[in-house]
Amino acid sequence: MVPQNVSFLMKLAYQLVTNPEALWVKVLRSDGQPDSLLHDAWISDLGLLSYHLLNVPYIPTHAKVADFVDTDGKWKMIDSQRFFSREVLEHIVACHPSCDELGEDKCLWRSNASSKFSGKEAYKSLV
Repeated sequence: MVPQNVSFLMKLAYQLVTNPEALWVKVLRSDGQPDSLLHDAWISDLGLLSYHLLNVPYIPTHAKVADFVDTDGKWKMIDSQRFFSREVLEHIVACHPSCDELGEDKCLWRSNASSKFSGKEAYKSLV
């Protein structure tokens, strides 16, 4: 029973990512991008960056992730170095900022050749 429930949850999560125009998805999300630099857990290994701030000059609590990305779609590392340790900066650099030129991110399912998610494939991957 547990694998079946997990596969149903996986299906909902996949739909959340791949159907951004669905009404229920719009209710749950804003625009799909991490908004707050400090208060959104956009780097899974670190959690909230507010817990990793150095005791340095004030960083506005309303700072957005986009505020630390330049017009070329690269991280503004000079700004970031004042606020975070080298270890945290390495995690930030490993994340690729959004870039309109590359198009929209896509979610692919690796458990089958078509890269399309299915509840059946999710269930098979769990049992």
